[in-house]
Amino acid sequence: MLANILSRAVKEQGITEELKASDPLLWVQKMNQAKESAEEFVLNEMVYR
Repeated sequence: MLANILSRAVKEQGITEELKASDPLLWVQKMNQAKESAEEFVLNEMVYR
């Protein structure tokens, strides 16, 4: 579930390999944000309900 949500978030936010090559720090920031959001969603749906 987490992998699917993270994959969708990456596509929606335009986090690409081109971004990784041109601005690695921005890529890491965006990936971390996407991962945090996906984890929060899964925790809310699976654990806290």
